[in-house]
Amino acid sequence: MRLFGLGTPMLAFFCVFVPCVAFAQSPPADFGSNAARLKTGFFTYQDRNRDGGSVVGSSRILIRRLANESDYEFSNLATFASGFLGFHSQRWTTVASMRFQPKSAALSFVNGNEAAPVFDITYRAGRAKGFVVSRSSNEASKKAYVNDPIPADTVDQRIDWATVTANDLEVGRHFEFNVYDPKSGVSHVQADVGALSDVHVPAGDFVSYAIDYRIHKANGVEHFRVFASKESPRFMVREEFPNGVVTDLVRIENAAQ
Repeated sequence: MRLFGLGTPMLAFFCVFVPCVAFAQSPPADFGSNAARLKTGFFTYQDRNRDGGSVVGSSRILIRRLANESDYEFSNLATFASGFLGFHSQRWTTVASMRFQPKSAALSFVNGNEAAPVFDITYRAGRAKGFVVSRSSNEASKKAYVNDPIPADTVDQRIDWATVTANDLEVGRHFEFNVYDPKSGVSHVQADVGALSDVHVPAGDFVSYAIDYRIHKANGVEHFRVFASKESPRFMVREEFPNGVVTDLVRIENAAQ
């Protein structure tokens, strides 16, 4: 699974702020995604290099519906095959509405009992507010405050994969939305639903939609591909990243376990 706070997966993180354009306040946009289509529970994934096949990490994602019945919590503990700045894993949590309107997001690097915050963001009234901490190997950590405007059809970037998996999938469908990350600001996403195919992963064989989506960032376009199960409720079977990392589903567990 994508390692946030590191830029693209396994790359060093430098907190660079991109000026944002002010967006008018408007009701949440409906671009076709609904979290009620998603299977809830724990999902374990293994990350490997596409070319050599070597394992570079693993993730354990939890998707659960909150007690208010209208919001969902997504959380992930991602473990690195090799350490980064003295840390061996990261943990993030995002809360969003059923239609993926963001509510909050937080991320930390973890090493044993030590957790070092990277950012903590609250989304409210068309803005993302909170703080972000930059870290590198040759300078002290720096904390900065965030107060960025975001358009109505914006999703927290931690869960772009869930957003496309939960869309109204149909072969040939095209849809668009925006994502926000405190490092890169607001970026536009274009997604296209491809053909169904049989996808083999350690968890089994699943008939899946191939969804290609492109995140248009200030420094270029990042191309991702998600394989979403045809079976309902849906789950992500595989994801392919721009840097050649592939994450495959290993196991599904009920949240009670």
